Amino acid sequence: MRKIGFCLKIILDCFATLAMTVIALRRDKQVARNEVTKQSRKYQCTKTVSFLCVISITAVFLCVGCNDGGVESGGGDAEAYLKSFKGSADGYGVIVGDYDYSLSCGNRPCNKKSMPDGKVWMTENLNYTPSSGNSWCYNDSDSYCDKYGRLYDWATAMGIAAKYNYERWTGGNVKWRGICPTGWHLPSIFEWRNLVNAVGSPAGTILKSEDGWDIYNGKNGGTNDFGFSALPGGRRSGINGYDEAGTCGFWWVASGDADFGNNREMPYDDSDFVKEYGTIKEFGMSVRCLQD
Repeated sequence: MRKIGFCLKIILDCFATLAMTVIALRRDKQVARNEVTKQSRKYQCTKTVSFLCVISITAVFLCVGCNDGGVESGGGDAEAYLKSFKGSADGYGVIVGDYDYSLSCGNRPCNKKSMPDGKVWMTENLNYTPSSGNSWCYNDSDSYCDKYGRLYDWATAMGIAAKYNYERWTGGNVKWRGICPTGWHLPSIFEWRNLVNAVGSPAGTILKSEDGWDIYNGKNGGTNDFGFSALPGGRRSGINGYDEAGTCGFWWVASGDADFGNNREMPYDDSDFVKEYGTIKEFGMSVRCLQD
């Protein structure tokens, strides 16, 4: 629809230019003989504008016909990009391919539960290995993926081109499916805030699992009142650099700027809070999906 609107705009602009030129010619009908040369030039201008309009309109329609399956170098349409990225696109423009989306946490469906915000959240981290993009097991060990799920850079979590780890993403971020299964999406910053507000204070303690965390002040977890079961999956913070498994959980959010992707963080030594940060988008962090 946007392409059709663009074509119509060009057509209307051309007709407007022609109309203005014709009006100018009629207005100058009574010019003196010494103006004949100018009139002739205006007539030639009109012919030129007409010719250029025809060429422009033809080129636009040809462009539309040829570009349906492609992506422009400047970023282009998100859904078109995703079609080229993984073979096909579905739902909110997120990838489908050789992956059975019912098996999102290893070789089984992810656990899920309704939360006080009225939404259904996954109660474990996504553990899906995509065929494109960047993802890792903490310390390159499968045992960490089994326990904490995989770590993804921001662009992979969003299901978009790797270049957006270094550029501003101008596509959608509301119910943006990203790497999540069909019927799920990567939570927005506002959906995370709604969850934190809905569970009440101290949200960090309430959302953490009861074990699996390093011991701090005699405790190794939270109260997990609603079964969210937040775990400290750590992160990949540089080239083959991993840190904070057991001490901190990091989750990507479906928004960011040119340099940083938004994320939520739960540290073990500041257990009452669910912190909100911007982090270098190349870092590897966990993903929790929210049901549409």
